[in-house]
Amino acid sequence: MKIFCLGLVLLLLHVGNAQAKDSFAEMTIAGSQVRTLQSEIVDQEYQLLIQTPAGYRQSNKTYPVIYFLDAQWDFPLMISTFGQSYFDGFIPEAILVGIQ
Repeated sequence: MKIFCLGLVLLLLHVGNAQAKDSFAEMTIAGSQVRTLQSEIVDQEYQLLIQTPAGYRQSNKTYPVIYFLDAQWDFPLMISTFGQSYFDGFIPEAILVGIQ
């Protein structure tokens, strides 16, 4: 009986976990893009999360680029922090590139 109850609990946990994974929508940040980069040296694929300034495509200006790691966690935080500092006039427009 204990084995049956344990099996039932594990089955319910597995089904609940599978349903939870399907219920989350993909997150996107307006104006950002994702590009893939294949490294031949370490034979690994990296995703680059890129945020460009508004009007970047229509502009001939050059922009500084800020690179940072752990973009899978820090990209939304960096976008927010950068945006706040830019709109307060502390830093110039820039391109943000996060490496996952």
